[in-house]
Amino acid sequence: MPSTPKPFRVYVIQLRSKVLHVHKFKRANPDHAQGKPCLYVGSTRLTPEQRYQRHIDPRSKVACRLVRRLHLRLDIDLTSRELPHATRKAAELRERALAKELRRKGYAVWQK
Repeated sequence: MPSTPKPFRVYVIQLRSKVLHVHKFKRANPDHAQGKPCLYVGSTRLTPEQRYQRHIDPRSKVACRLVRRLHLRLDIDLTSRELPHATRKAAELRERALAKELRRKGYAVWQK
């Protein structure tokens, strides 16, 4: 009996405010509202917790450097609001839409 494919999930990681000193991050977030958190938005077929662990593992070759260096925690509140997606494409579309939505609300966001 074939196994059911795992769904793709969108997740959010909070970053330290020091990320605002990284030129490419600051340039990507010109409308950041002071005091709003800095975030990373991604998508994965793993659980968000497993993907977060891969980001922060210094041996991982599939981690965003900004996240590895400046992570705070997996944002459970924002992550848990996201529904699973059947395809990578659907998850990536939602990832981009969520990043745009969060930027519109004044968050500073990094998203690949």
